[in-house]
Amino acid sequence: LIILLVFIVKSFFAQDKGECISGNCENGKGVYKTWAGDIYTGYFENGKYNGFGFYDMLEGNYYQGNFKDGKFDGYGVRVFSANSCGEISYMGFWKNGNRHGFGVETSKWDTYTGVYDNSYKNGEFKIVQFDAAKKMVYLKTGMFVKSKQEGEFKIVDSNGKHYTENYINSVKQK
Repeated sequence: LIILLVFIVKSFFAQDKGECISGNCENGKGVYKTWAGDIYTGYFENGKYNGFGFYDMLEGNYYQGNFKDGKFDGYGVRVFSANSCGEISYMGFWKNGNRHGFGVETSKWDTYTGVYDNSYKNGEFKIVQFDAAKKMVYLKTGMFVKSKQEGEFKIVDSNGKHYTENYINSVKQK
């Protein structure tokens, strides 16, 4: 029992490091496989992802773009599998692993275009939404504060009708 326990603990802690499959994964270009099975192909500096690379995650998720000190940083595209909360992709700027700067986020029925601040939607956004039940497309323009809809949103539907909606903390006001 003790030998089995030692083997399990040793195996668990051995998984915190992956392996360099090819190339130079310290300072150069290489291919690295994480303990979880994710594969990074790109540039390394001091053993961390730095520069342009492709990070292939499990279940169809991936990121292609710039890295800094092992994190998404600069321009990049993050694609999620269709089963991941309905979110399909984000194309834009990153800083320290977070969405930061101008970007476009697309999900099954919505597209958000605007500026992100430390992964929050902040400032004016344009949103294109599709309502499958009504078979209607809406173009909304309004403000977000820490990813919450705030204030007046101007809306145009696919019939050309113009109107406004008011939001407080992402709750539509009557």
